[in-house]
Amino acid sequence: ARLLVVFRSGGLRLGLVYDWYAAIDLQSRILATHRRPEAEGEVLRAMCRGNLPGNGSCATMRRSAVVEVGGYDASLRARHAQGCEDWKLHLRIAERYRFGLVREVLTGYRLLPESMSGDVLQMLRSYDLVLGEMRAAHPEFGEELDAGRSEQLRWLAARAVQGGRFRQAATLVREMLAQDGRLGLSAVALLPVTVVRRLARQALPMLPRRRRLRFPIG
Repeated sequence: ARLLVVFRSGGLRLGLVYDWYAAIDLQSRILATHRRPEAEGEVLRAMCRGNLPGNGSCATMRRSAVVEVGGYDASLRARHAQGCEDWKLHLRIAERYRFGLVREVLTGYRLLPESMSGDVLQMLRSYDLVLGEMRAAHPEFGEELDAGRSEQLRWLAARAVQGGRFRQAATLVREMLAQDGRLGLSAVALLPVTVVRRLARQALPMLPRRRRLRFPIG
């Protein structure tokens, strides 16, 4: 009802309205409520940094807008890369419509180890496919897309650690080290010491060798 109030006052160019969410566990206990984006209106640039609604439950969409952009992309699942169908749909709507926002925590997003977002490597494949399409369509947002991938890697690594999937977490940290060394090093703190030692042995060959300084003899 609160989202519909925004729709009715926003005009026909308003294609999606979202609210804030609380991450909850199996017993519906609140784990976090800190994610509170403020973007509304023309949000395509912000959406390239990540899905503003955060999940498929926080967004209420105009039916005609969903039909116009072709709905959810079922081909991601066919390519064994399901997970980012909602982000892709929201991006397509953001290309053509404005977004509205209700600044209240109205949704509970349940985090379970066996949920689809818990398969972090599959989620990364899905994210990279959507990101690649956006990079081709909107090269002007390359910086935002890079920043969004870094943040996605950080979130997926945290999910892997929470689920005890330390091997997958180490794979994601290696990706982070390759993309952004400072970000990757900050994520290492999420891992157990034994995993960090193994990761360090694997990461050493990736580090650039220090160049030997040469001084002219005069």
